[in-house]
Amino acid sequence: MPQTSDKQQSWEVWLSNGESYEKAVCGRAGKASIFTPAIQYNLIALALEGYVMAIVSYHGSLPENHTFTDLIDAWERVAPLDQSIKSTILKYEDMQSICSLDNYQRHEPTQSDVMELRAAVAKIGMIVKKTCLLTQAGKR
Repeated sequence: MPQTSDKQQSWEVWLSNGESYEKAVCGRAGKASIFTPAIQYNLIALALEGYVMAIVSYHGSLPENHTFTDLIDAWERVAPLDQSIKSTILKYEDMQSICSLDNYQRHEPTQSDVMELRAAVAKIGMIVKKTCLLTQAGKR
């Protein structure tokens, strides 16, 4: 995880984490990602978690858990979310249900799946930056 100063707010740390994971998926400019679609999916999921945690902690809240559904529910408690973004993200929640011992399952995402989820998470990232960074800049 990126190093942070003692003065950073928790939302800033989460935002930095989200940006770092999203950047890792993208690879170098003009080059294809070096990661398999499954690894890309997991990095995108971590970016989503970082971005959602940034906006909810910015508003003084937390999700109940870190499933896609819990993250989206937490987001919607503090800010509206475009339904197409929400449905795209939730569409991929069951790709990996690895936290349950009873219902453990993994499905390999296709590159198309990864691209669709990545686009939705990139939109989430832009909303978070606009909300948190612009509001924060206005307070200074």
